[in-house]
Amino acid sequence: MTLNSVRRRGRTLLIMIAALFILTAGAAFAQQAEHSASAAAGTVVPKAAAALAVGLAAIGSGFGLGRAVGSAMDAIGRQPEASGKVMGAMIVGAAFIEALTIYAFVVFILAPQ
Repeated sequence: MTLNSVRRRGRTLLIMIAALFILTAGAAFAQQAEHSASAAAGTVVPKAAAALAVGLAAIGSGFGLGRAVGSAMDAIGRQPEASGKVMGAMIVGAAFIEALTIYAFVVFILAPQ
């Protein structure tokens, strides 16, 4: 991979994240409806959204961990003498990847019933 392709991927990822924030800002600032039908549905939607978030976080961290471990094993195969440094960095990275899933699970637990 060249430096330009890495930069291009980084820019694409940044644009996608910015678009996600822009598209979801309206929902974040929306006012809750006053009538009882939407109030009853309002308690179901956050729990369903939290369950979806846990599922997406688990899928994302699975892909991330697979890629991190695969890349670490590839690096160790190329330079066995650097295995200590590579494993240490991989374990720290894996902890950050798993933190996403744990945060999503905590949100699921704390979502209104």
